[in-house]
Amino acid sequence: MKKTLLLFIFFIFSCSTFSQSNTIIEVAKYIREYEKLAKLEINNIWGISLSTPIIVVVPENEQIITNQRVAGLKKYKNVYYGENKEILSGGCGVKKWLNKNWAFFTYPFPTEDSSRFSLFFHECFHCIQDSLQLKGLWTNCSHLNELSARVLLKLEIKALQVSLRKEGSLVDLKNALCFRQERYLLHKNARKDETSIEILEGLAEYTGNRLTGYSSSDVVKYIDQKSEYNAQSFAYLTGLLYGYILDYSSIDWKKTITINDNFLEFTANAFNIKLPDSISAFNKKNKYLYGYKEILQNEKVKTDSMESLQNKYLTVFWKNPVLEIETKTCTNVVFRSDTIVPFREGKVYNKVKITGNWGQINIEGEVFLGNKILVTEPKTINGSNIKGNGWNLQLNENWQIKKVSQNLFILILK
Repeated sequence: MKKTLLLFIFFIFSCSTFSQSNTIIEVAKYIREYEKLAKLEINNIWGISLSTPIIVVVPENEQIITNQRVAGLKKYKNVYYGENKEILSGGCGVKKWLNKNWAFFTYPFPTEDSSRFSLFFHECFHCIQDSLQLKGLWTNCSHLNELSARVLLKLEIKALQVSLRKEGSLVDLKNALCFRQERYLLHKNARKDETSIEILEGLAEYTGNRLTGYSSSDVVKYIDQKSEYNAQSFAYLTGLLYGYILDYSSIDWKKTITINDNFLEFTANAFNIKLPDSISAFNKKNKYLYGYKEILQNEKVKTDSMESLQNKYLTVFWKNPVLEIETKTCTNVVFRSDTIVPFREGKVYNKVKITGNWGQINIEGEVFLGNKILVTEPKTINGSNIKGNGWNLQLNENWQIKKVSQNLFILILK
């Protein structure tokens, strides 16, 4: 019996080690393939190499894999690996660590080469944005929660697609710019907010697609499949479209664009397009060319749905009892969310795992993340294990949950 148990333990350990080794081998291969592409002169479109420091997090075993030497990590061919709970997090992006900007990824990667290369180029571009002085800010663009702004955005994107399909058709491009101009006239902060996030994410998305080798027709087809986009995701599409269209201009736009340039004036100047004096009248005539009736109908339905969700979240997180967790006590957040809804000064997610000084909470239901973290009230408390509707909390030693008012629970040290 003892021998059988030892063999079983050895088998489990061997499988775990084999799986871990396979992950390191695969990541090393993917990084090697990307760096080979990034170092090609033809791909140096911004004048700065996109072969940047890279961190890959493997949440399954709390390991990181890097392409640069880091103290405490073991070497395998072209990468370094080992445990490092300090840097663990979820998603992708750029992180400042050890006085460097690192492109940050969460394993696993897309299996399709083009999707994976596009992701690498996108995130590595974020690493060089500071050097290019093109580091925009993430903005809420809350005006895009309003019907008029969303309709004009959809019309703009449709017109841009037609322009790109026709290799930079100036008629459709002018129409797109006029839809954008009307949106800015109607919504006070739209220009400032959109400029910031389009510089941040739009240029990165353009870079990822362009250097992966996607054609103009590929981009148009890709955006056709993106029927739903919101105040958080639109910039990935508009930046991509404007970037590809600007490639048809006679200027080397990547050398002249600045952090303060909005695609409206920048594109109009690049193609010598003069916008009409009466934007509203101009758009009234042309909006039907791009499916205005269908867009308006669909967006009205979405408005009703959004209002319903906002009312639901107001009840769940502001009127009903909640557990509040201070963001400053959190050390790691891993997202697996398939739902992200802007709400007040934050967003509502589902499928999130949060680790902090107090322990770990696994959330399958909904959670509000903003200047504080909110989940629904606790339902059962069994020592250090606490459960609520759609979440499970495991507290560390010396921490406890405390009810401080009729509608508020918090986590405190004993």
